Amino acid sequence: MAASWRCRQTDPVHVLDARGLPPYPHADGRAGLAHSSEIPMDLFTHVNWIAVVVAAVAAFALGAIWFAPPVFGNAWLAALGKPKEEMGMPASAMGLSFVVTLVICLTMAMILTRMPLTTTMGAARLGFAIGVGIVAMGMASDFAFTKWPRKLYWIQASYHVVMMTLIGTILGAWR
Repeated sequence: MAASWRCRQTDPVHVLDARGLPPYPHADGRAGLAHSSEIPMDLFTHVNWIAVVVAAVAAFALGAIWFAPPVFGNAWLAALGKPKEEMGMPASAMGLSFVVTLVICLTMAMILTRMPLTTTMGAARLGFAIGVGIVAMGMASDFAFTKWPRKLYWIQASYHVVMMTLIGTILGAWR
């Protein structure tokens, strides 16, 4: 009896999530955990591409609102120590920012397709946890070494936490 239990724990075909379902199907439809050689081809098959684009546009719009002068834009510029005229309208930076946001949304969608989250709130919580625990904490380390103003950190880090929560909410709602 003990030997068969140990076998079931190490056999990836018999690993189940909290609902008693396999965490995700193999590319060929078999249940259970895929082997690492199967994962790259299977990553994109369950992604809702429309949700990814909508989440990217929403996150980009959030940035436009967040960094608008009446919201945090003036405080952000002051923390940077730069006048608005020096910033200009950097089209290439905006384009890169949208591409980065799209990649973030795609990555979050791929993570969500592998997780047994069943609710929009669960996906929002995951986005919040990634925003705080990975993004904001990684930024804190950068800010500690660069000696940039704390106000700059809080404006940017809080934006990324809200952005990741928004992305998780949108992608979770469209699962």
